[in-house]
Amino acid sequence: MREIAVLYRNNASSISLMNEFDRAGIPFYMKDADNRFFSHWVVEDILNFLRMTFTDKRPELFIKVCRKMNGYLTGRQVERLLELGGGQSVFDTLLTRVPLKDYQIKPLESARETFGRMAGMPPLAAIRLIRSRLGYEKAIEKMCERLGFRKEYLIGILNTLEEIADTLETMEAFAARLKHLETALRTSKFNKNTNAVTFSTLHSAKGLEFEQVYMIDLIDGILPSADDRKKDAEGERGQMEEAVRLFYVGMTRAKSRLELLLYKERDGELVKESDFVTHVRHLQRPAKPGAGTGQAARAADSSGLRREGEPRAGTRQSEHRGGPAAVRQRPEFRGTVSPEALRTREELTAGRAVRHTAFGAGQIVEVKGEQVRVRFGETEKALLIAACLERGLLERLTGEDGQPLDEGGDGARRMRLTSS
Repeated sequence: MREIAVLYRNNASSISLMNEFDRAGIPFYMKDADNRFFSHWVVEDILNFLRMTFTDKRPELFIKVCRKMNGYLTGRQVERLLELGGGQSVFDTLLTRVPLKDYQIKPLESARETFGRMAGMPPLAAIRLIRSRLGYEKAIEKMCERLGFRKEYLIGILNTLEEIADTLETMEAFAARLKHLETALRTSKFNKNTNAVTFSTLHSAKGLEFEQVYMIDLIDGILPSADDRKKDAEGERGQMEEAVRLFYVGMTRAKSRLELLLYKERDGELVKESDFVTHVRHLQRPAKPGAGTGQAARAADSSGLRREGEPRAGTRQSEHRGGPAAVRQRPEFRGTVSPEALRTREELTAGRAVRHTAFGAGQIVEVKGEQVRVRFGETEKALLIAACLERGLLERLTGEDGQPLDEGGDGARRMRLTSS
């Protein structure tokens, strides 16, 4: 296995990869290990929310998350809570002994009820409740707007945590799994030059060669990134040229076999393959003289690159991140979903306010065929209905009082005004 490498553009891809390899018992060496993931404040926030389900009598723990959920407490209210100390539920203390505004009461009552429901819940379902019903994802969006954080990166951390939590039955097992992966990441350096698969960013792979190379996440938005395209459209070609160089570096690391891996959808949204992959298809199976664009595309799609056992470069397309690339059918989903998730097609109605587990609050625009179109802010996304229902990607949108926002309610009307 020492002659096998998995290459990716972003270090964020390595955590999910490491999780799956560790579960399968496949040894790996991570060339540029970055354990900052496990100490990131988003990871710590989620752990603190989960700790709150074991006891809500620790004011010092509650103040770490109280401003990252529905409702808002002033600095003075937080100080008063700390002065009163523990001994009883922080929610009881706030509701009975700390002066509150009327609008603060319902969110606190709803949060108390949600934490109660989360006790003993599988970690995946609990994380989804934290993101949706407790309003953590909405809080992240506001922080990104205010402080300039990259929303995609932070949401990616949450998605990775959900992948790690998948199949785990208890929160204790989830916390232990994070510790185990952190140790596995740190100790993987000792697997260098042993019989282990190498993980590396494309940039760090320069100068290396392997018999077999797998390049992953080759979709538009990653390689090239949205920022690469934006800068290129503005006439600044530097970033796009660097993306091209990275793709070339990855391809030329392979001595005998190259696999280019991509997928059709991510978080229920249809994605496009990287233009770089499309160009490789056309190079391997060019259009016949006189053939039109459509024929060229069909020739590329039927390329022999997908066959097993070929000695030369190839592309494979996986319909689900983490699924075996050679498997064309979607793997059976085995995770748990939020109790707030929409699970039937009848619940997907135009005008309904929803929350996507990755894209945040939105509103259904149209349901047609196999797709549902949802508006998120100023953009619309086409999502696969089957994936959304199976994995619980769309959830009922609730207000700060914890009540669902229906199509005709004031909350839904407010969202239509702010989203248009």
